[in-house]
Amino acid sequence: MTQPTQRAQRIVQQLLPQNASGDDAAASSFVSPLAEERANPAFPVREMTYYLDGGEQMTNIKELVAASIEHDPVLNDANRHDLTRPEARIRSMRKIAQVVNVIRERNTDAAEAASTASSGSGKRRLDAPTSEEDQKSSRAGAGKAFEDAFYATLTSFDSSWSIRIGVHFGLFLSALMGSGSEEQIAKYGKDVQEMRVIGSFAMTEMGHGSYVQGLETTATLDTERDEWVINSPTVTSTKWWIGMVGQTATIAAVFAQTIINGKNHGVQTFLVPIRSQTTGEPEPNVELGDMGSKMGRNGLDNGWVRFHHARVPRSAMLSKWARVDRDGTFHPPPSRQMAYNSLLGTRVELFSACALVLKKALTIAVRYSLVRRQFARKDGLPGETKLLDYATHQAVLFPILAHTFALHFTAKQTSVAADAALKSISAAGAGNGSAGASGENGAAAALNILPELHATSSGLKAIGTWYANDAIESCRQSLGGMGYSTYAGLAGMRADWAVMCTWEGDNTVLALQCARFLTKQQAKIARGKAPRGVASYLARFDPAARAPADMAEAQWLDVRFQLLALRHRSARLVRELSSAIDTVAKRDGVSYELAAERLGAESLPVTRAHCYAFMLSCFEAGVRAAPAPLKEVLTLLRNVFVLQHMQEYLGDFLEDGFLTGAHAQALRTLLRSLLLRLRPHALPLIDSFGLPDFVVDSPLGREDGDVYNAIFAAVKAAPGAQGVPPYFEELILPLTDPNYKKPQQ
Repeated sequence: MTQPTQRAQRIVQQLLPQNASGDDAAASSFVSPLAEERANPAFPVREMTYYLDGGEQMTNIKELVAASIEHDPVLNDANRHDLTRPEARIRSMRKIAQVVNVIRERNTDAAEAASTASSGSGKRRLDAPTSEEDQKSSRAGAGKAFEDAFYATLTSFDSSWSIRIGVHFGLFLSALMGSGSEEQIAKYGKDVQEMRVIGSFAMTEMGHGSYVQGLETTATLDTERDEWVINSPTVTSTKWWIGMVGQTATIAAVFAQTIINGKNHGVQTFLVPIRSQTTGEPEPNVELGDMGSKMGRNGLDNGWVRFHHARVPRSAMLSKWARVDRDGTFHPPPSRQMAYNSLLGTRVELFSACALVLKKALTIAVRYSLVRRQFARKDGLPGETKLLDYATHQAVLFPILAHTFALHFTAKQTSVAADAALKSISAAGAGNGSAGASGENGAAAALNILPELHATSSGLKAIGTWYANDAIESCRQSLGGMGYSTYAGLAGMRADWAVMCTWEGDNTVLALQCARFLTKQQAKIARGKAPRGVASYLARFDPAARAPADMAEAQWLDVRFQLLALRHRSARLVRELSSAIDTVAKRDGVSYELAAERLGAESLPVTRAHCYAFMLSCFEAGVRAAPAPLKEVLTLLRNVFVLQHMQEYLGDFLEDGFLTGAHAQALRTLLRSLLLRLRPHALPLIDSFGLPDFVVDSPLGREDGDVYNAIFAAVKAAPGAQGVPPYFEELILPLTDPNYKKPQQ
C-alpha cells in the first residue's frame, strides 16, 4: 500500500502542532449492530474510497488531515450545537486565526529558504503569491492535495468556518487574482494570503442581487484629485448580506457603477478599505454593521455596508481587464463578463458542495436506518425489521444515494473544465490587455468559452443546491422523531444549507440564465449553425424518436438508451420553449427578451432537463473510468439515478409519445427491482465516503452503530438538561406548592 508522502506528513505536523498521537481508545468488547452489513461487501470498499478521492495517496492524505483536525482542540470544537451567535463567531475566528498563523510561519520559513537557494529553485506550497504566476504555481503537487483535503474536511464539519474563510480566499482573493493588474497583485497579494488585509466581496445590494448591471452604488472619478468617490446614494444601494463585513473584513471588493465626466461606463470592481486594521473601527465615510440573527451559519458574520462619499485612489479599480488613465480615458474590458469570472469558480464550488453535504446526510440516515428496528418481521424470523428493509425507506434514501454519486462525478468533471478555463482567462490579457498576440488569442478563446461555462455552472448550481436542500430534509424525516433533535445533525445541516439556494446567484435567476443560453443555441440551429460543447446534442434531435414498444430490461439499462431519452426530452423542451418565445414575441409585438421573460416558468424545466442529461453523461464517464471491481455497483447506481429521474418526470416523456403507458408501468416495476438490488450495497457505499465520526458529527451516524448510548450522552450533556431550572422559584413554585405565599413587597 502506498503511504502518504513525507511532505504531507510534515504539513500536517506543521499545521496542527497540538495533535495527539497513538490510539485514543482501548479495545472494546462492543459488538457493532452494523457488523453483519459489513460482513461480505460485493465490491472492494477501500478501492471505492480511493476512486472517489482521486487515488490512494489522496485518501491517505485526507485521513492524515482528518486525524489531525480531530485531535486539535481548536479546530474540532466541542458542543457546537448549543452555541450562541457570539460564541459561534469566536469559535470560527479561532479556527481561522490558527490556520493563518501557521501559514505565516511557513511563509517565513519558505522566504528564508529561498534567500539561500539558487534563483532556479522551486517554491513551497504556501508561499504568499506576489504575482499571478506564483498563484498559479502554488496550486500544484502534494501541497494542493493537502489544501483540498484540509478545506473539504473542515467544510463538511463546520460550514460557517468554511464560508467565513472562503469569502476571503475564494471570493476576494479570486477577484484580485482574476481581475487585478500585476501591480495590484504585487501590492496586496502577500498581505491577503496572510490575512493582514482581510477581504470581503461587496456585490449584492439591498435592492439588487443577481442583476449586477442594476447596482446603485457609484464610483465617480474626481479627475482633479485623481480619486474615486464611492457612494451609496439610496438605502437600497446598501451592500447587503456581505460575508465578513459584519465584524471582520478590513477591505472590500466593491462592485459599483463607474462614472467618469458624467458618463456611466458600467459596473467595475474597486478595492475600498472599510475597517481599520488596528482599531477595528469603520474607515472614514464608511458605515457598516452585522446582519443579526439568521436561519443558520451563525459563525459567519454577514453584514451590511454603506459608503458616504468615501475616497480611494484611481489605482483602486481592479484593472486587469479595464483601466482608466490619469486624464479619465476609460479602456473597457473585452467583455463585461470578464469582471465576473471569479463567480464561475464559486458556482462550481457550490455545486461540488452538494455531493459533500449529501454524503454526510446519507451517512447519518443510512447508518441509523440499519440500527433502528420497527415492528415485527414479516418473514417469520425473530426480532424487528430494520428501517432500511422497508421498501418505503429504500424509495426515499436510495435515489438520494444514486444522485449523490451523480453529483460527485459531475462536480469533478465540471471542476476540471472550470479550472482549465479560469487558468486560460487568467493568462489572457495579462498586463492590462497588452500581452501581445498571444494575450489577444487567449482573451478571444476565453470569451468563446465563457458563455457555455457560465450557463452550465449556473444551471448546475441551481439544480444541485435545490435538490440537496430537499434531500437533506428527506434524510431528516427518515430518522423519525430523532430527526427533530439538533444533536441528530440534520436539522442544523438543513438550516445551514438553505442559504445555498439564494446566495451567489438566486437559483431561479441562474436557471433562467441557463435556459436563455440553450434557446440561443437553438436559434443557431435554426440558422443552420450547429452548436458545440454541452449543447451539441440539440442539433441531433429527432422528433420521431420513440422507445421500442416492448422494452426488455437490458434495453432500459443500456446507457445509450438512457442518454437518448434524457437528451431527447431536453432537446424537445428547448425547441418548444424557443418556438413559444418566438410566437409570443410576434403575437404580442414585444421583443424576444420580453417574450422570454413572460415564459420564465416554462424555462425552469428546460434547465432541469438539460442539467440532468449533462449529469448522466458525467456519471457514465465516471463508470467507464472506474476500476473493474467497481463498475457493477456504479452501473447499478447510475441506473437508479436515471430511471428514478425518468419516473419523476414521466409526464415529459409521455407528452410527445417517447414513452407510453405500458412503458410507465414497466419503468416502475424495474425501478422497484433496482432498489432491492441496491439494498446489500447500502452500508458499504456509505463507508466508502470515508467520513470520520467527528465530521459526521451525529450520534446517529456513528461508524460503530452505537447510536442509542451516543444520543443519550449528547442529550444529558446539553446545557441545563438536568437539575432544577433557574426559573423554578419564580414561575413554577407558585403553581405547584400548595403552601406557597407570595413574598411581601
